[in-house]
Amino acid sequence: IKIVSDFPITGSTNAVSLNMNNAILMAIEDHMKKTGTYGFDFKFEAMDHSSPLTGKWDPTLVIQNAESAINDPEVMVVIGPYTSGASKMSMPKLNQARLAMISPSATYPGLTKKEFGEANEPMAYRLSKNVNFFRVVPSDEIQAEYAVNWIIEMALEIKKSKNDSSKITISFVYIIGDN
Repeated sequence: IKIVSDFPITGSTNAVSLNMNNAILMAIEDHMKKTGTYGFDFKFEAMDHSSPLTGKWDPTLVIQNAESAINDPEVMVVIGPYTSGASKMSMPKLNQARLAMISPSATYPGLTKKEFGEANEPMAYRLSKNVNFFRVVPSDEIQAEYAVNWIIEMALEIKKSKNDSSKITISFVYIIGDN
């Protein structure tokens, strides 16, 4: 069984990508120590979808990596891609091939929810009509809701503790209204 990752290893997100790859390796090793291999040989391959010229993710490399995973009969799951934009590109191909995708970082709601994306989302990525994409982080609209609630709570705390016209109170009141 081969697990592959698809992150931008070259460029500005290098450290994050390397940390995620190390975490995947640790999880595989930990799982094998705790439960054994059940007679399977586990392998891991880190794929890079960033351009050596620009250091940014490259759509051509995202597609090449998806096709490489599809053409390798040992690959069972793709962890990644790193961004929602790259995920949008590889999802239809990986879905059609029925390869599972697990993203630690793609947060665009339209990847999984029709009420928050474009008219044809998420079905545009589910060519087989099956769900194959999973994320381990909340999507943007959930993060936004919690961020707004946190700002409101902070503003109310600051407003309670300061009954003067300090700049911080005024700016928070201006952002959320005087409710």
